[in-house]
Amino acid sequence: MSLVPGDIVYLYRARLSQSECNRIIKISEQSGKPDTTLDLTESGFRKQRRLKYADYGLTRMIFNKVKDDLEEDVAQRYTPDYTLVTYVHYSPGAICPLHTDSKVCNGIGKEKYITVIVYLNDFEGGETYFITGKEKRTLNVNAGDVLIFHGQKIPHGCNTVKSDKKIIIFGLETAGVPQS
Repeated sequence: MSLVPGDIVYLYRARLSQSECNRIIKISEQSGKPDTTLDLTESGFRKQRRLKYADYGLTRMIFNKVKDDLEEDVAQRYTPDYTLVTYVHYSPGAICPLHTDSKVCNGIGKEKYITVIVYLNDFEGGETYFITGKEKRTLNVNAGDVLIFHGQKIPHGCNTVKSDKKIIIFGLETAGVPQS
């Protein structure tokens, strides 16, 4: 069931093991190059380390863990190919201000893409939230959870982080016509 009525916001719990999450953190820290799409000196983005890299095997592996449920939930096919991964390590005190995703080179924000966030560790604070109408919906997540939503359409952000928070973000592209 969608977390935001009338739009795609799905949380798939415990889809990755802690060892898979730890492996993704290691890959991200070794393979990532500094993300230059944001000004990390702006107040809302301080205390974030953002790295980008391509790893289609990784995005396919994660996608395969949610594919059947997602495609059943939204009656649409997706592909995880040709998207960059953004690894974000939030330090205590960091926030992610309310925003919608813009059209950037990693697929997130492009019209045919939906946003995927994979939570890689347990943390305090830093809850992801959405604004729908006048309502703020806050999610409590755990390591291994996968959140999928229309990042370009739905305003979202995260509250102040109290302990290190590590995530990856990538896009899923629609793969042709909706399923019948």
